[in-house]
Amino acid sequence: MREKPPFSNGNFRVTGGYFQSIKTAEVAIYVTVSRIEKNKWKEPLPLVKSALYELKQMFVKKFYGQIQFS
Repeated sequence: MREKPPFSNGNFRVTGGYFQSIKTAEVAIYVTVSRIEKNKWKEPLPLVKSALYELKQMFVKKFYGQIQFS
């Protein structure tokens, strides 16, 4: 039989992960993306820049199920 996960006051507590909490992971991702946008991604490739609108529409359609600004 598998060992039950640890609980704290009835709430599931994840132990042994890379980040201490979801909030810590979100902050780390935000800081990393912000740094990349200010440096490496400051000026996108011309091919990507020209297709940016279509790429955003594909993303919205895939993850939100509808196209905006149509």
